[in-house]
Amino acid sequence: MINLIKSKSKKVYYFSIFFLLISCTNKISYISKDVTKEFSLDGLTNVSEILDSLDKSYKVDSLNFIYSALEKEFNFYDLHFYTKINDSLVVFYYDYDYEKAFLLVHLDIKKQRVISKTKLAYISGDGGDFSFKKSEFKDGVFYSSFISGLRNFTSPIETIKYANSGTSIIKILPSGKIQEDTIISKKDFKKNVGDNFNLEDSF
Repeated sequence: MINLIKSKSKKVYYFSIFFLLISCTNKISYISKDVTKEFSLDGLTNVSEILDSLDKSYKVDSLNFIYSALEKEFNFYDLHFYTKINDSLVVFYYDYDYEKAFLLVHLDIKKQRVISKTKLAYISGDGGDFSFKKSEFKDGVFYSSFISGLRNFTSPIETIKYANSGTSIIKILPSGKIQEDTIISKKDFKKNVGDNFNLEDSF
């Protein structure tokens, strides 16, 4: 009898998680392959600019298998559903200290597991350190650009030391794994810029 009760409780628990995921993702728009969609955090200074556009119901419960899987690899205060690419690909948003990020996650809903994940876009930095990435979804493929380095904020001429800059393509393999291939990469170089230089718009 006890085992029967435990079995029923377990089924109710998994059904609740499944229902939560389905109800949230159904409210999120489906992105057609024919539509161009940008994922960028350029210029955002306040987390509320993102969160204000999301309903509270988009917050992922800490008991959800997605939350549990992602918190093992990423640090975040809260995890939010952002948009749906298709039935198994979902974009999430999170922030933590000096980082804001969009995560692309490939899900297996039936087996309640995360197959693969990667960052689509982020802004990260503390002081002079910076690391930016943005992506564009077009014709079923994500095209990304990224930069990282160090600023010294001198005036009127500032020297920016870039650690890395490049372009990559993100695609879903037949196995379900998310693969990112860097097609352009430049490392360890400097650039002198003026007072009006906007780093977020430079890549």
